[in-house]
Amino acid sequence: MKQNETKEVAVREEQGLLPTTQGQLEQIKADIKLIDNLYKSIMVEGTDYNTIPGTRQPTLMKSGAELLRSYFGFHIEEAIEDISNLSLDIPLIRYRIRTLVYKNSELICVGVGECSSAEEKYAWQKCSKKEYEELSSEHRRIKWYPNKFSKTKDDQYYPEYQARVTNTYDRANTILKMAKKRSFVDAMLTATGASRIFTQDLEETKEETTEIHNNNHPGKPPTAPPQQKSSAPPQDKLLFDIQGILAEYKQKDSEKDGKKWTLTTIRMDDGTELKTFDTNFAKILYNAQRLMIPLKITYDSKNMIQSIAPVRQPGED
Repeated sequence: MKQNETKEVAVREEQGLLPTTQGQLEQIKADIKLIDNLYKSIMVEGTDYNTIPGTRQPTLMKSGAELLRSYFGFHIEEAIEDISNLSLDIPLIRYRIRTLVYKNSELICVGVGECSSAEEKYAWQKCSKKEYEELSSEHRRIKWYPNKFSKTKDDQYYPEYQARVTNTYDRANTILKMAKKRSFVDAMLTATGASRIFTQDLEETKEETTEIHNNNHPGKPPTAPPQQKSSAPPQDKLLFDIQGILAEYKQKDSEKDGKKWTLTTIRMDDGTELKTFDTNFAKILYNAQRLMIPLKITYDSKNMIQSIAPVRQPGED
């Protein structure tokens, strides 16, 4: 290498643009490979990340960010800044969070997230038509949503009556948690370099809506919004948690009425036997047993698995 080329590389290293040693370069390659393996083998779409139509990258969710933190062994600290304005007619609740990420007692990066009661999802809430009619014009609105079941031009939208949220104090804790969540995801993306795969969490992204005020709607709406089945479990459903290492993993393929299915059965290190038909769960369980990753599993009274999460490393908050 020529002398001027050596000097140029040294300057770039001082500016943090290149690894200073071959060992650091190898570590970066190993970290990239680890993130790729987590994404392809462990993370579950809809739980750890989401794919939003029209976006180029999947969006990292909080549970996915927690996986990154666990596997990289980060320690985090949070600095909460309350920048609310309680002197307004409708008090503004607003928090800004800074998430400090440490590795071996060394500060790696700082993530930032903010949330306030002025945001769309916290400023308005659904109400009945009667409640709507009793409110003043500045505290009410009608929002029109695209009707997926539309058959004619006259029912392309359906209305939702909404009222302005005036008691913002009731949502202060939710707003604080959302700010912390945004800051945490930002910190994990920055600390791991995972933004090459993921983008910022869009957990509050909702279907595009057309907002119309004063009843100037674009076409006659249906008499009622389309009803959808609730995905919430029955209130009387009992759930249990277990934590440990998988001692056994097996699958059984079968077919009934022309439909093929696979039953995955596992046995934990304490002898508890659990089952699932979910292929995403099966993939996580297979890799967890192969890599000896401890898991926390939630299951119901029939020993059917409801959720899976990795156990954090000792010493983590």
